[in-house]
Amino acid sequence: MVNVRHALAAALIAALVILPAPSPVRGTGLYSNLPWWFAPVDTARARILAGQTWIRTEQDDASMLTFETGIRTGSRTSVRIQLMYPVIRRAGGFEHGFGDALLFGEVRAAGDTLGRSGLFLQGVARIPSGSDAMWPYSLESLDGGAGFEARRLSDLFDIRLSATGVLAGRRIRDGDHRHENYALFAAALGIRPMEAAGVTLSAFSQVFRGGGYREVYLLELVVSPSRQFDLRLSGGLDSGDAAERVFNSIVQLTVVFRFPPVAGPGQAPEPGPNEGSRAVP
Repeated sequence: MVNVRHALAAALIAALVILPAPSPVRGTGLYSNLPWWFAPVDTARARILAGQTWIRTEQDDASMLTFETGIRTGSRTSVRIQLMYPVIRRAGGFEHGFGDALLFGEVRAAGDTLGRSGLFLQGVARIPSGSDAMWPYSLESLDGGAGFEARRLSDLFDIRLSATGVLAGRRIRDGDHRHENYALFAAALGIRPMEAAGVTLSAFSQVFRGGGYREVYLLELVVSPSRQFDLRLSGGLDSGDAAERVFNSIVQLTVVFRFPPVAGPGQAPEPGPNEGSRAVP
């Protein structure tokens, strides 16, 4: 319990350090693939996500292929890495290339062994793997931060809350492409009236050092035709000011494939996502 209190105190201190701002500088930030912010919860030893995203913006619409692989590295730990390949429609043609890679790490600080409920410490990093010409999907900046997620998953309702502070490696305070330190607060409420289908509503509040502020709202439908596959359809809006939001609207189609857990000698396989530890978006 002491470790949990220390973790909460550290996250709150990080948010207080990031949020105060001496002057009203507006920040826009980068695309962070928020439909995949909350990781699926299951007992799979590894999973693969592949998605197609359609993004509407003020000027440069885009479509993007996204790939994620997640691995359970221990009984309490897991890692995820995301790769993005956007195709941006600009005046006079199209521009395409790799965006930044997103890296996530999670450690269970308290809760059940299935990871369905409890407190989880998180680390996030943005690895510069694309040029700043692909803004807002890449920037030559190594960003990183930490936070926590509290979750409570039941047979019918799922509740997830998280708070994360991120430090920008390359802070840009002037011009059209601003990038700053920020805090991201997220909440998700899911309901699964039947075992093979569910709906999740999530909201994100992104507060930049210097005064920039954005809100993103997402609605997701999940269909699970088998214990190893999920189909996810997401749609959402960015409600920030025109100078601050990354997109106007977004639609994303995702396929999730899970590798089953490994059973030890004389042991039955762990339950799949539809057998007591189902996946949630």
